Amino acid sequence: MKKKCSPLSFVLLISLLLPSQLIAGDHHSLQSIKTAVHQFVDAKINHYQHYTIKVRNLDSRLKLAKCSLPLELDNNNKTIKTGIISINVSCKGDHRWSLHNSVQITLYKYALTLNQALKRHTLILKQHTTLEKYSSNKLRQGYFTDYQQIKGQQTQRTLKAGIVLQPTHLTQPKLVKKGDQVSIIAHAAQVKIQMYGEALKSGYLGQQISVRNLNSKKVIKGTITAVGVVSIY
Repeated sequence: MKKKCSPLSFVLLISLLLPSQLIAGDHHSLQSIKTAVHQFVDAKINHYQHYTIKVRNLDSRLKLAKCSLPLELDNNNKTIKTGIISINVSCKGDHRWSLHNSVQITLYKYALTLNQALKRHTLILKQHTTLEKYSSNKLRQGYFTDYQQIKGQQTQRTLKAGIVLQPTHLTQPKLVKKGDQVSIIAHAAQVKIQMYGEALKSGYLGQQISVRNLNSKKVIKGTITAVGVVSIY
């Protein structure tokens, strides 16, 4: 089993490998290395999304020769992902050296959040919600990014203010129930014809159901467009 090198041992090893005149002489700024790593990662991130980049501080005891050439940086995995990644920083100048610096990348997303408590079977209106920013690792159970995704839905149970809305929190209300008398709206060109019928099936907004015309007794299919309204196009 290989013995793991401690941070202090690593610093001492670097120092032994450097010429003695460099130990007390001109050293490469650790802050400039940290800045270079941050810029390298930032340039590879999709800026249409919201990220934070946190570069780990290097050990202040680390003494590196001032590089005579621009630093070279690369990511072993070739792709920049969220979480903790390692960036290789190397100097190919007169006094060569290399090191790895870790970076924590956190992706943030906006999710629809309740701004007030709602009781069970309450229709969720736009004013009940707001978009809040969250770390993506806290949104693993599903979420919504726009009110239109939940428009017309109601709460499955009582919900507290401040929670991120999830699919399991919501249910589609039945706008038509089997046996209800409904308005049948027939759309033909620019003319609307209204008649009455009996719903032969319960249904939700946008669902197609069968209805029986109360006058002709004919069974036709239409789409639920509002409470107690079935439209035929």
